[in-house]
Amino acid sequence: MKEEYRPENELWEEDDLDAEHQQEDSEEEEKKDHVIANKLAFVVLCIFVFLIPVLWFFGIGYPVNADGVFVGEIRQTEEGKLEIPMMLEGSAVAFTITTQELEEDRLILKPRFALVGLHQSGSTTVETKVPADELQEVWIQGDDENDRQLIWEKED
Repeated sequence: MKEEYRPENELWEEDDLDAEHQQEDSEEEEKKDHVIANKLAFVVLCIFVFLIPVLWFFGIGYPVNADGVFVGEIRQTEEGKLEIPMMLEGSAVAFTITTQELEEDRLILKPRFALVGLHQSGSTTVETKVPADELQEVWIQGDDENDRQLIWEKED
């Protein structure tokens, strides 16, 4: 038996082909969107990988060498704490932060420095967190425990 020609059969096949093409087009669009998203994520990652060290260097800074810090006259405040004026060796460096750690009756100051830019001055005054009568010594420490310098000792 010979199948007779029916226009609706032809329309059916064209609809199937159109649906397949539309599905292929949408898959290609999804792949392109995925590639663009991956490229964007890669660019953002590269920017962060570059910016973190730069921000670290200019913002937080690096530990000083204890012998590169000059200490002025240490005074006791009205509250009994110590005011310690410090100055860095060099003209293009500035203090960023100074952390204080208490080891029994010994106060360890850990100043950090960066290039002048975000921070304006190579000198600072640190006020101790604890009163002087609770301390026996104050030290400046660099990168490790071997890089320490005694800057104040309690007078008997």
